[in-house]
Amino acid sequence: MNRPSSVAASSPSVVAIYTHEHDWSFVVAGANRDAIVSDFRAAVEKAIADGTTLETFRKDFDAIVATHGWDYNGGRNWRSRVIYETNLNTSYAAGRHEQLQAAPFWQYVHADWVTNPRHQHLAWDGLVLARDDPWWQTHYPPNGWGCQCSVRGLWPRDLRKMGREGPDEAPEVNWIEREVGKLNPNGPRRVRVPEGIAPGFEYIPGASRQREEARKAMQAAALPALAIESSPQTLVKRQQALGFPTGEGWELQEHELKFYERFTNLGEQVRLIQRSAVGLPTNDFLWIGPGWEMEAKKPKKPAYASIARLVRDAVRKARDNHGARKGRFIIDLDNKSLTNKLRAQLGAYNINNPGNEITTLWVLPRAGLEEIALQKKA
Repeated sequence: MNRPSSVAASSPSVVAIYTHEHDWSFVVAGANRDAIVSDFRAAVEKAIADGTTLETFRKDFDAIVATHGWDYNGGRNWRSRVIYETNLNTSYAAGRHEQLQAAPFWQYVHADWVTNPRHQHLAWDGLVLARDDPWWQTHYPPNGWGCQCSVRGLWPRDLRKMGREGPDEAPEVNWIEREVGKLNPNGPRRVRVPEGIAPGFEYIPGASRQREEARKAMQAAALPALAIESSPQTLVKRQQALGFPTGEGWELQEHELKFYERFTNLGEQVRLIQRSAVGLPTNDFLWIGPGWEMEAKKPKKPAYASIARLVRDAVRKARDNHGARKGRFIIDLDNKSLTNKLRAQLGAYNINNPGNEITTLWVLPRAGLEEIALQKKA
């Protein structure tokens, strides 16, 4: 099973390339020269294509180390095994994820031959969830270094044979904060990951590439824009490509899908949040990387007055109607630019809106995701 092609990227620390970014870049932690990384990439791709053993890969590992004089951390057997198994496992997982799209239910499978199993992984063994359950977005294996867990697809007839009427309820996710990259020259990085998941593994290998390919396929079809927006079938397919739940009560509008497509294509992960009594999704979502609950707002025009009104009204409504504090927002500017004037105006939002202050403000303009530095009163 071939690993999706990626660009070799030298990096002194594995945290410089994180989660979905691995779908696009091949890295080896500590290898900070392009030539070393390129050689390792070639060796790994050969191992995947030819199905070579670990011992065969170690011969290539020794040759690369000798050629470049690489002074790596850890013992030779451990280091070579980590590079070999991690890349083969994630390659297999990416290909397997693509194959599993036809199956409506997925089952978590823990390898019973593992001598020192992780307790959380063992607890998930046999768990059956719908394919589009948000739990998979952060728990699709491998879920750590050396993890041998996998997923198998199931159909309604399989559930009936197992004596099940439907899928299980997803386990509660307990988020914990971890520090990674202590040897990174730029300093360590603090990340939030689900308990039982090693930092950097809280994503689905290859999923961001699948979404990008789906988007390009839709563009290549050259369908009229009106037909794309009005076709329920097309909207459902786009929603499935994002890995979101679909069906009654999970319908997303065209502008919401466009936002999530852009956001996830940047390598970010999200989980929709249900709030209303009828089960319709709101424009609130969980930004999985920092672990924040955000609300997305799309103004009619990229003007401060319009944006400030949207944010202010949302803060006031949450407080007055629900007794809740809403403080994290992301503004979707679509294909519009973020001007220096608007950036400065947004930065002064809290100063100009006493009683309706917020804690976090991000903007997604044409150029990409940007955080606004919110000013405080002197």
